[in-house]
Amino acid sequence: SLKKNFLKSNLSRTNTKSDSRRRDKTEVIKDMCVLSDITKIFTENNINIESIESRTLKNDKFSMTLGFNIKDKEELYNVKKKIMNVQGVNDIERI
Repeated sequence: SLKKNFLKSNLSRTNTKSDSRRRDKTEVIKDMCVLSDITKIFTENNINIESIESRTLKNDKFSMTLGFNIKDKEELYNVKKKIMNVQGVNDIERI
């Protein structure tokens, strides 16, 4: 049976030159590339994402929480390992 899991990732934007009140197109594109890279991992492993929540943090960072179902701990470990290899991902925690 599948078990519901949530992963929270802290990500950073690199080489951005905007203040916290305004986001330029480059920042948004970088955010979408990270999201695309992460969702691709789930697609390649036939895992459905049930929810995604993203929040902007300080210092050009943002946090993303993903909800999904997996088969076992090994599958969770493999997904976490692949997400950590995405450029811009700083850490991952299971919540």
